[in-house]
Amino acid sequence: MFGEGFHRVELARPLEAGHYNARITSVRMTQGALGEQIEVTVSVDGHPNSFPSKFWLGDSPKSGNGQYSVDELLEFWCKRMTAFFDSFGINAGDFNISAWHGRTGRITVRPQKSKPQYMEIVPYETSFEGKEAQQEPQVPQVPQVPQVPQMPDNVQQQTMFRPRQQFQPQQQMTGYPDDLPF
Repeated sequence: MFGEGFHRVELARPLEAGHYNARITSVRMTQGALGEQIEVTVSVDGHPNSFPSKFWLGDSPKSGNGQYSVDELLEFWCKRMTAFFDSFGINAGDFNISAWHGRTGRITVRPQKSKPQYMEIVPYETSFEGKEAQQEPQVPQVPQVPQVPQMPDNVQQQTMFRPRQQFQPQQQMTGYPDDLPF
């Protein structure tokens, strides 16, 4: 019978920029473009089946990248890892990822720096204890897109739905015209 077996499925919903409580649902080691990385999947309280739902923690840098020295990159990496550990109440430096499953913490959803039309998850920037943040940072602002002026409806209809002109075949010429210059 047509439609047999149908049941409603909750569709994924995008998260807006802001801070959320989240629970780590899976953690796994993966290979990324820059080496080993940890893929962390979270479920966001009050937002089941939402996206984005993953973030990645890269391994410590082994060399500079031309813009920053290895020491500067290592300092940045240590700050990011400290923010992650503090956010989820994980002992600093505990890289036993199997113990991370089920931990709750805070995340920040913000526009990606290179592609602001897409959102990304980052570890919450301040320390987090239990379910209450000690200090609520400002919510990142989504870049404003300039408003495109709208044409009046009648102009849009005239330009969009202009009837095609009929093709008029040229008349056949016989012989040569009399006004050739030679």
